[in-house]
Amino acid sequence: MKRISLKPIFHPLILVAGSLLLHGCATSGKPKTSLTADDARAQMEVLRSDFNAYKIRTFNQVLKLTAPEAEKFWPIYRHYETELAAVGDRKLALIREFQAAAVQPNQTQPT
Repeated sequence: MKRISLKPIFHPLILVAGSLLLHGCATSGKPKTSLTADDARAQMEVLRSDFNAYKIRTFNQVLKLTAPEAEKFWPIYRHYETELAAVGDRKLALIREFQAAAVQPNQTQPT
């Protein structure tokens, strides 16, 4: 049985997460007003696209699928990635909803 290493996939993920954390630490507590929600979404889409392209290159290098195997594998993988992206989008929407609720003053606080 062929053993597959997923280490090459996690390396760029760690780099991206680290750079995002460093960027967050370097900025002040005040959000930048020049970055709109559309800008943030566009940046996230570019990041997602770059990361997915790297994953596909890595899968091609590691799996070395034959043409018939690739014809079966890639449609299933694309469907999986589409569903995964939808889950990520829903998670982000829930985080934004939570953040919006946390920022608003609570009118029913007991005294």
